Amino acid sequence: MRELTKSLLTFSLTMSLFGVKQLGNLLNPARSQATGLQMKEAFDSLSNVAQQQFGETFQETFQAGDEIQRRMIDAMYGFLESDRDRTPRPPANPLPLSQQNGWGPVV
Repeated sequence: MRELTKSLLTFSLTMSLFGVKQLGNLLNPARSQATGLQMKEAFDSLSNVAQQQFGETFQETFQAGDEIQRRMIDAMYGFLESDRDRTPRPPANPLPLSQQNGWGPVV
């Protein structure tokens, strides 16, 4: 039981520090596309190791849940990207600056 407790605490500390490291990477203003790829690979690696511990039932449950999550993220990003493309832009005003907004020469 002692060794199990040590392992649980080590795991907890490891996950906490991993989260802090990835949060630091995310908030780093000098973050590059390579850093983003490294972060993705770190999360994928950790996920793969955890998945190897699943039995058949949990593997199927995980795959179903992961598919739902991925589709939701694709839909969300698709909506945000299409919304950005539809953002109305003010039309160019062909009037001279002095005649815009009703201000112009007093007659």
